Amino acid sequence: MTFQFANCLVFPAHNKLEIDGQSIKIEPKIMQVLCFLLRHQGQVVSREFIAQSLWPDTVVGLDVITRAIFELRKILNDSAQSPQFIETIARKGYCFIYPLEQKSVDEGNVECLVESSESKPFFKWSLFVTLSVAVILTVVVVSFFLTRYDSDSQVHRFRSTLLSHSDSQVEMPALSPSQKNVLFVQSFPENRFNQIFLMDLQTNKKVALTEQDAIYRFPLWGASGKYIYYIKCIKRDCQLIQDNIESREKQVLFSRGVEITSFDISPLEQDIVLNVTEGKSQRLALLYFDKPEPLYMELSDGMHRMPKYSLDGRSVFFVTSTSNGYTVLNQYHLADGVVEQLNSEFHSILSVEPVSTNQLWISGKRDGRFAIWSMALDSKELEQVIDNHSSEYQSQLSSANDGTFNLVYKNWHRNINVDQYGLTDYPQMLNSDAIDINAIYSPETKSFFSVSNRSGSFEIWQHKANESQQMTRLKANSLGQPLLSQDNTQLAFLNKRDAFSELTILDIESQQPLMSYQVPVNTHLLEWSNRTGAIYVSVLEQKQYTLAVIDLSDGKLTKLVVNAGGFVKEPTDGNGLIYVDMSNGLLMRTNALSETKRIVDLLSLNVASIPRGLMLTEQWLYYVVFADEGPRVMRYELSSSEVSLYAQLPKGSVVTQIGGEDKPFVIFDRLIEDESKIILLESEYD
Repeated sequence: MTFQFANCLVFPAHNKLEIDGQSIKIEPKIMQVLCFLLRHQGQVVSREFIAQSLWPDTVVGLDVITRAIFELRKILNDSAQSPQFIETIARKGYCFIYPLEQKSVDEGNVECLVESSESKPFFKWSLFVTLSVAVILTVVVVSFFLTRYDSDSQVHRFRSTLLSHSDSQVEMPALSPSQKNVLFVQSFPENRFNQIFLMDLQTNKKVALTEQDAIYRFPLWGASGKYIYYIKCIKRDCQLIQDNIESREKQVLFSRGVEITSFDISPLEQDIVLNVTEGKSQRLALLYFDKPEPLYMELSDGMHRMPKYSLDGRSVFFVTSTSNGYTVLNQYHLADGVVEQLNSEFHSILSVEPVSTNQLWISGKRDGRFAIWSMALDSKELEQVIDNHSSEYQSQLSSANDGTFNLVYKNWHRNINVDQYGLTDYPQMLNSDAIDINAIYSPETKSFFSVSNRSGSFEIWQHKANESQQMTRLKANSLGQPLLSQDNTQLAFLNKRDAFSELTILDIESQQPLMSYQVPVNTHLLEWSNRTGAIYVSVLEQKQYTLAVIDLSDGKLTKLVVNAGGFVKEPTDGNGLIYVDMSNGLLMRTNALSETKRIVDLLSLNVASIPRGLMLTEQWLYYVVFADEGPRVMRYELSSSEVSLYAQLPKGSVVTQIGGEDKPFVIFDRLIEDESKIILLESEYD
């Protein structure tokens, strides 16, 4: 069975659309969402209802639905503001509003790949709000999206419950051994200090355990449930506190005038592992209750953090960030001090939590995506437990440490958009509900090129008028800002690996890579040379920037000027080079004889040191300065030395390009949403 609306034929079995005779392949999940909307044509369906009906056995974020709607509108050339096909009903969901025809075709009676909501049981959303003047926390219980996970021959189904609203600024949750209470830290916009609260999961009652008199971190339960432990810091002077939850008697276990980043308590509550910051390093130390001084672990070089005891208390898991950029998960065996490397496949790790004697859950970024994985300690095999949308991240996992798979965690959503000042042409689909950053604009082709993770991992995207297209398939963990060649035919960009960065030159028309070279990991692209076959870069090595040039014919990097970078330009007369002397804060020009001349004293102008935050014309120097109300783009007249304000940008903006010498424009990143919620995940056995 196929469906037809307007000029579009839908072939569900083939994940294919035909629009005006042109065949378009779409992702299976997007096809499922489209078919669900078609099946419920004229009805308003919520994101929750769609997800529960389509994937009752999978934990996915609601943003998966949002992205599918975004992609469908892009393919159908539909508008959210003036919809022809998919209408957004505020606070309710979506409705497919176009009349629908059903057509039989020769492929037989093919279903729409969507089971009706009656065909599979699922948990319905239940939302309830419990209000009280001082002690009741607004809690939304969201029983949604179940996943299956095999462990020790048992199949787990997970029920999720939302414990906090996105505007409550809560984090660092800790589930009690009885699984009846949760500790968490709450921040307040009007106060730089925070508080620790206790929530009763049965009554939703919230009680403050501390005053707003310090910065509190990582409250934890002891295995007995009698004591809680937490960090209390005033500036960098931190104390480790033991707090009797019944009598409220407190004891300082550790106070040495150092910063304690995190810690964990052993199952027997006889010792603690500390993560201590000393200068620019992070070290791990064991603190035994019967000994006055901590015992520092003998570990290899690197930043060691995030310590967690195993459930039997015989070892400590921790994460190391090495000097060459690797993220390594380790296990420290307490009996003999031997360190065992468990995994080095993650780009970054946000949290680790043992959930059984042989299972460790890891929240982190791998293959370009954030998710939660389970690792079997005997085989070291990884299995993805919870997937998420590109703009969501899970961190701060906390279980009851009783061998069950119940836990709480912080779910973080971030949305960053590309914005502009001074342009009239603005692509409709430049931004998504994920992270869209590092954009540049070509006035000649009226195209934007940006870095976005709307597809799950970071990729390069091109945006024109009413169309957006993904140009790469890298599944990258991190991509630098693309650099457009002067003839608008090629893009250069850096894909940061663990120990190096990969410079890629992409042909825009064919979207195929032309060449690729390994460059130092801390390389920053500055400008194409007037000779298309070379690119100027700045390289950070041993805390010093060096201006260099890369010959694209062989990838050879040649150093030009020490203590220079941030900006470079070849003068129009082809004589010499203009660059920033970073040791003295001067904009300089050299000639063919290597003679230097100062153009502007950047320090006197308070110029912000940001990549591509300068533009030099024959008459003006445009630059960025930081201000409390947001970045300002200023202009300095070279002939008169007069300074004037060109553009006031929103607070929190990050400038990525100042361009257009005749009609200057500014491209910048702007944070739209940055929210966190606490989720309770409960395991149910089949």
